Amino acid sequence: MAGASETFLPQYWGMDAAELARGGNFPFYECYLGPGLPLLSWRRAIAEMRLYDALARPHGTPALTLFYPSARDEVPACWAMCNVAGNRFWALMPGTPGFSPHQVFRPEDGFFSWEELHGDAFGPQVSLAETALLFPGQTRDGQPTNDGAPLSKFATTPRIELGGRDLTAAVNEWAGWAEALTEANIPHDILRESDLTSTSGLAKYRVLAMPAALALSNAQASAVLAFVARGGKLLTAGQTGVMDETGAPRTEKDLVSALRKAATTRFDDNPGSATVRGFAGSKQLWEAERAPEARRRILDAVTSATSGQAMWSIEGAPAGAVVAGAFQQLDTKAAVVHLLNTSAAHCEVGTTAPEQGKFHPEFPPVEGLRVHLRADVAKAAAAPGKPPVVHWMPYPGTERVALKPTMAEDGSMSVELPALTQYGILRVGQ
Repeated sequence: MAGASETFLPQYWGMDAAELARGGNFPFYECYLGPGLPLLSWRRAIAEMRLYDALARPHGTPALTLFYPSARDEVPACWAMCNVAGNRFWALMPGTPGFSPHQVFRPEDGFFSWEELHGDAFGPQVSLAETALLFPGQTRDGQPTNDGAPLSKFATTPRIELGGRDLTAAVNEWAGWAEALTEANIPHDILRESDLTSTSGLAKYRVLAMPAALALSNAQASAVLAFVARGGKLLTAGQTGVMDETGAPRTEKDLVSALRKAATTRFDDNPGSATVRGFAGSKQLWEAERAPEARRRILDAVTSATSGQAMWSIEGAPAGAVVAGAFQQLDTKAAVVHLLNTSAAHCEVGTTAPEQGKFHPEFPPVEGLRVHLRADVAKAAAAPGKPPVVHWMPYPGTERVALKPTMAEDGSMSVELPALTQYGILRVGQ
């Protein structure tokens, strides 16, 4: 199903992907971008996949992702993006005429056999993240489109033709935050409003970011206030909780005031909407980074709220050159970090993106990368009383390289990686 975040489906059809997912065991994300290019859209595509992870979480299974790559050379990167986001690569369809399915799974790509070779890096897992970013679905469903046009206008209009952005300000605000955190490799999960009051709720999180969360139920707002009372940090942008879950104006003004006062950082404007890039389209003009100051404000707020003590981090990556995701395996407690070289997903400012079917990405190696794990993560991964065992698994390739970690006095660890060519997994375990 497509459209977990977008406005068109729920407002035009009265049902979004979250509602559709209630009837199935395997929610899947149809990453259909019209004339888009998945690899050039990696920031937004991974943000969307993490939203689908939130849909799948109650089922206890990872979300599945269906891609429509524009060229065969994008296929391994689509698979790697799934691993970074915690999704599973389900299938893909041709994006251009003459690009038939039998051409897609080339023996030389071999990523399914590669997964089998490194099977101990895959399996049931949870994300290594203590920051949660709320997707404002209730706000989206109660807002008109940006230009006030009837939704029928957008029935056959791909988001690529809308500049890669959505129809409502709430979705664009969330997407700007999600893209910024993804590009900066700041560990985070996406939550939905229903997660605020679920059994596990906000228990694992230290920071909750709620951009454009205008619509909240009384129970959801109370759960947020309880989170802050327990010591959690709340970040907001725009108005928060001024409507109930149906979109009606909230009459309990004291609750609105309490949410406003509870915020550790409160942006009265909408920095995410200013910086959102969205999906990249074939032959679309490649622009400079939008509103870098707004992006910096988002990152500074999250970094300050976490006190710089993220469960994992990466050093040495040029901006936009590497995207990563890290997880803890449920059975072994090993830490698994996926890294994708995204330096190929770049165009010179002022030029146009490649035409579909003519995108042949090259991946210049990224050198000097270091991965850091916080002390509790490193300790959980290792055998009692012993240092963790660290292996690097590069793709393409069949080797498994043993690396020596550097242990700090506080128990945290860091490890320098070999050059990242296209994609690789760092596994820290026993």
